[in-house]
Amino acid sequence: MDRCLKLERRTALRRIAGLAAGVFFLDVPALTGCSSGPTGDATVRLPLAGLPEGRRSNVVVSGLTVELVRDGSSVRARSLLCTHQGCTVRWDDAAQLYKCPCHKGTYDASGNVVSGAPTRPLDAYPFVIENGEVLVRPLPTKAS
Repeated sequence: MDRCLKLERRTALRRIAGLAAGVFFLDVPALTGCSSGPTGDATVRLPLAGLPEGRRSNVVVSGLTVELVRDGSSVRARSLLCTHQGCTVRWDDAAQLYKCPCHKGTYDASGNVVSGAPTRPLDAYPFVIENGEVLVRPLPTKAS
């Protein structure tokens, strides 16, 4: 009888260890659409001429999606992460709003909060235009 209990205990412990390992390696934010944060600090370079006039283009900066919109010789660069809990917002062309699928937050075309849980606008990304290229830099890290 003791031997059966030990085998069951071992089996249970193995299963618990397996579950714990699975949770440890599981990237929950990837499943929920939320970001787990930057993964590097490289500046992204792209030709200004490669950005279509007035259309939304996405680039990845430090592992995070940044939307670029060109207006003549100027560019707007903004994070697509909701400022409420970091879920990725999507542009709804018909409504002319960015919409967050997680908690129904909405932002206008300038990234300002219209409704929902967010309390601040979408983050603007630092960039410069030099020698016909757009250089998009990572957001500065916040000191803890």
